[in-house]
Amino acid sequence: KNTLRNTLVSVIGSILIFVFGIALRSLFLRKFDITYLGYEGLFSNLFSVLATFDLGAGALLLYKLYRSIAIGNEIEIRRLIAMFAHIYRLVALITIVFGLLAIPLLPYLIQDKVTNWRYVHMIYLVQLFGTVGSVYFSYYRLILEANQRLSDAVKIEVAFRIASQFIKFFFILYTKSYLLYLAATMLSNMLAMILIAIRTRRRYSPFFGGTCALADLVSPS
Repeated sequence: KNTLRNTLVSVIGSILIFVFGIALRSLFLRKFDITYLGYEGLFSNLFSVLATFDLGAGALLLYKLYRSIAIGNEIEIRRLIAMFAHIYRLVALITIVFGLLAIPLLPYLIQDKVTNWRYVHMIYLVQLFGTVGSVYFSYYRLILEANQRLSDAVKIEVAFRIASQFIKFFFILYTKSYLLYLAATMLSNMLAMILIAIRTRRRYSPFFGGTCALADLVSPS
């Protein structure tokens, strides 16, 4: 039942976001320089690489969390969730450090002639901090997935993404500011992740507050 609900919510949410996305992208291309799409794609690819520093530990812990929930091992569940928190906070820290260190390399990554590097740097930083926030809170979504309650997260994400689409329509039409457009995306994602975190902690409050040793992070068992 949970699996069917998760699938149904995900499909409906994806369709709604896809439809709104097509309309928004069409308006974007009419109002903004297409170069901005290039920056957004380049920076997203860069941050995606940085955000993989968990080296597969998240997938391994998710499998172990599934197993611990299935057998009702609360002590192990608390330990694994603590490991999730430490790992994703560490990945968020690594992402922001390497992301900031990469700023001087942007002229080598962007081949087009840039007349306003300050504006490009602002775009880069907005995307960087949005990525860091998503990574920092992402393990709450994995906890819901392990409990087969992923639909709870999807409903929140879809609601915020649709709301952000309307806000971005407004920014494109009335401010013509790409930075505000981009900030609306990042802020909506962040607020969705924070709400997911709050609801997850409330629903599964007995499982939080556990501890794990440094050795557990290096070699989870």
